[in-house]
Amino acid sequence: MKLNIRHNIFLKIVSVLMAATLWFIVLDKNNNGIEQTSEKTFYIGQSQIRIINTVSDNSLSYRIKENGFSVKLKGTKNLIDNISDSNLTAMVDVNKLKSGEYNLLLTFSLPANVKTVDDYKVKIIISEK
Repeated sequence: MKLNIRHNIFLKIVSVLMAATLWFIVLDKNNNGIEQTSEKTFYIGQSQIRIINTVSDNSLSYRIKENGFSVKLKGTKNLIDNISDSNLTAMVDVNKLKSGEYNLLLTFSLPANVKTVDDYKVKIIISEK
């Protein structure tokens, strides 16, 4: 029996083109099949750093020494693209600290799958009122 490859050639070409088109649509919906990561640098101003766990009797004052600094974040591209300098906040915990100067680790409110590239510290000056 002889195979005739040219039989229904038009239908065969159309089906291959439709399969290829469907394949590219699926890849595009899944970010080309790969979760794209991105790194971006943001600026954190002093007003964007929240000091948490301060004493409740207001006997101490807290001052952040730095005016601001740059923070590099890494994560999925679509999440990184939705972050801006203005909506990025950091926190520093001063729980149980007395008067003095401290270099304390910052924590950030970030979406899942977004991380800081490095650890960031800020100098806090705590003094009695």
